[in-house]
Amino acid sequence: MFCPHCGTKMTTGQQRFCRECGGEIGAPAQASQEAPEAGAPGMGQQQGGHSWNASSASSAMPPRQPFMLAHVTVKDNTMKTLLIVGALLLLLPLAIPLFFGALLASVFAGFALIGLAFKLAPLIAVAIILYWVMSHRRQAMRAGR
Repeated sequence: MFCPHCGTKMTTGQQRFCRECGGEIGAPAQASQEAPEAGAPGMGQQQGGHSWNASSASSAMPPRQPFMLAHVTVKDNTMKTLLIVGALLLLLPLAIPLFFGALLASVFAGFALIGLAFKLAPLIAVAIILYWVMSHRRQAMRAGR
């Protein structure tokens, strides 16, 4: 069985409404499609030399309406784009100082670590020498036993 409004094939014979166009299956098509042909009483719309009505809809494929759009929503992304661009323009003046501030802070931190390493170099050298002396003393004590 086919929808008399859009010609979509029905999946079950017990549907009351078309899943594509939402038209009632038992209801006749629109007034422009209802008008019978001059020599064919009870016939529906004729298109391409093929006429059909609701009773013969299950046996023959009905004509499809070319370029028929039902329930089409076209999204307009203009506002979304404008909001993104506006947010970027507002946040850019904040991002530049943050970037350069983080860069400058990392440079200062690097210099501070290098200076700390130079300042602590003698202490680190003394600690390494003491560790070496203590480990050799333990080895000498174990070998003497």
